[in-house]
Amino acid sequence: MKHNELNSSSEIDSKNQEFILSTETTLNDLLVAMDLPEVSIDDLSMEEASDIRQNLDPRFEDGQMRVRQIVNEEGVSRLPDDLAQIILNYAEQNNMTGGETHFEVGQYDVVCSLGGANKAPYDRARSILEAIAEGTIDAKLIVFSGSPRELRDAEKQKATGYAPEAQTEADLAKGALETLSTEFADLIEAKGIKLDVLETTKGTFTATEIQQLIDKYELPVGAKIGLQTTQIYQPFTQLEGSAVGLANGVDVVVAGHASAEAVVRGRKPETYLSELTRALLSSVRLLEAKKASQI
Repeated sequence: MKHNELNSSSEIDSKNQEFILSTETTLNDLLVAMDLPEVSIDDLSMEEASDIRQNLDPRFEDGQMRVRQIVNEEGVSRLPDDLAQIILNYAEQNNMTGGETHFEVGQYDVVCSLGGANKAPYDRARSILEAIAEGTIDAKLIVFSGSPRELRDAEKQKATGYAPEAQTEADLAKGALETLSTEFADLIEAKGIKLDVLETTKGTFTATEIQQLIDKYELPVGAKIGLQTTQIYQPFTQLEGSAVGLANGVDVVVAGHASAEAVVRGRKPETYLSELTRALLSSVRLLEAKKASQI
């Protein structure tokens, strides 16, 4: 299992650049294999990147995003072996298949467990509290994020252990807060930690979720923000966090906790292809933010 710890903003920027290059190289390998013209991420607009995503991401159908889990429930991969191998190599190269990324050590103005499906809201927030308990990070405010997205029955079942009455993703965040408030009661009291729920707006995506966090808690220029996600999403989420951070003058550090081995085994090449197309969009967003900041 791989382990990665972020040590500085310069290291984060270096890893972002590596990920952007890897994303561009892999995307072009796929396009060449499909007899399509190569692209340069530097030259793409957000609209063009979005068009590419909608044409390649298996979660899109007729321009509309389907539920996330449909990719994992397709059974055998539908992708040709040569394309599947390109995508799996990309996932392995970028630490998306295993291991974890720890927070940069230090004090944070706020640490947020990003919204997610199934048991993710609980697992992500627990990772934050464990990092505080270990002395890796310190924060007086922990935010549990969740959208008004309605849950499917299967998702409700998976969340019964911590959010038995949940009807929406925001309810999962609330359930995680209530459950972890009990499990980590001594730590929370000793450290004087405040827990809060951020219910994001309908249809939000990662960049807007981060912006809503900054706006709600009126985080000033120079603030340090920690975001907790799952390791498969850590690379692209760090791109998003860096882009929003540049626009607001704040530092954003993204950690990713390891997925269970059974979960990793259940992923298909299509799963990682979808993350590749998200990374394309995030890469363009960060490059545009750098241009706007004249970096």
